[in-house]
Amino acid sequence: SVTSICLAFGHSDDFPRVVDWENEGRYVSANSNVKKMTIGGMDEDDMENFRYFCKGLAGNRSIESLTIRECDVTGDGRWLTSLWPFFENNCNLRRLELRHCRIDDKILESILSKCNKSSLDQ
Repeated sequence: SVTSICLAFGHSDDFPRVVDWENEGRYVSANSNVKKMTIGGMDEDDMENFRYFCKGLAGNRSIESLTIRECDVTGDGRWLTSLWPFFENNCNLRRLELRHCRIDDKILESILSKCNKSSLDQ
């Protein structure tokens, strides 16, 4: 069974451009075997797709480790608010890692306030 997923945004001729992102998010949300997810490589062109994916992902309770990499989370960080329901509802999230991301302190504080603090490893 699938236990780890890497969601890499960006544009490539090797992958289809038409994807039902919300449905893909629902698929991950319904899969209780997924324990680790990595999201990365987003730019402004990917934000709408990411929001749709997160809308579907909101109900996931099995992911224990989330890595967000190579993302710009400065400014208002609007795209990241799409993950709020996931952070608020997933009591099994143990690890949140931001790699090679530019992030404002206020946005980081918001992320942590949305997480069930007792579940994140220190």
